[in-house]
Amino acid sequence: MINLSFTKYLKTGLTRTFKAIKEHWLLAILLVFLQLILIFGSGAVIFYYQIQLINDAQGIINPLQNANYDSNALESGQPFSEDLISVYTSYQSLIRNLIIFLLILTAIFIFVQGAIWVVSSFMLMDKNKEKDDNNHKHENKNIHFYHKFYTACKPIFSLWLKFVASSLAVLIPFALISYYILKTLIGLEYSVDTVSYYAQIIVYIFAAIYYLLLVAYAFISVDSWKQFIHYFYIAGLKRIYKAIIVFTINFLTIGLGFYLIYVLIDYDQYFSYMILVSILLYLVIIMSRLFWIACLQEIVHEEDYN
Repeated sequence: MINLSFTKYLKTGLTRTFKAIKEHWLLAILLVFLQLILIFGSGAVIFYYQIQLINDAQGIINPLQNANYDSNALESGQPFSEDLISVYTSYQSLIRNLIIFLLILTAIFIFVQGAIWVVSSFMLMDKNKEKDDNNHKHENKNIHFYHKFYTACKPIFSLWLKFVASSLAVLIPFALISYYILKTLIGLEYSVDTVSYYAQIIVYIFAAIYYLLLVAYAFISVDSWKQFIHYFYIAGLKRIYKAIIVFTINFLTIGLGFYLIYVLIDYDQYFSYMILVSILLYLVIIMSRLFWIACLQEIVHEEDYN
């Protein structure tokens, strides 16, 4: 028999999720549009730069395939390739496009994905705290407009700052270490299988790191950095089994949606059902983020209460 007290945080988290959507339906609509911007923006950037990178790679590979590899001909003074300038130009273009591609994706992640997490966290913030802030803002009616604007934007900026700091503190070291490892393996001329093996390990490590990031994102609305780290420790490590349950629920729910789309996509007569499932899946993804934040906050509240 399931221990109802053990699953109380799940029920409370679900209740808070629906309550937040009901009370902040305009922000919920904003989340829908932000998610669309994230999907189509990322998709457009990936599609465009994928073509550019393939063209640059072909500009390097094709001349090299037609190059002169005859040692006798090379010793007699014949050139290795007539298109070395084009190869170098394509290489420079490849590096430039790759850097721009990564920078744009990073900007989309920081600003659009960051906005999604900020809005989601803002919807679940303590209303009593908001009322206190509002009362404080109305204490002085002669306050200047710029100060009003600063006071209104300060909580939002604080949320976004914690999102950015958490992301950069984890992703930048991981990216640099991963790049160094793979570059070293390739430079030492390890076999393709060995490099692929270590690449898979890096992917698994990234999955664990991404989980920790999700935990951190759930607490970007807390007041202080000390409290932020404390809550991260409780929900992400000390009570990790509870967080994993929430993660599993979201994963299975979203996975079921993708599976249904995969099944229905082969049947033309079920096209309308596939569209319906896609819309529901889209909404579930948005709700799962709210559910994740609410449940992890409840885990911390239960720990503090006990």
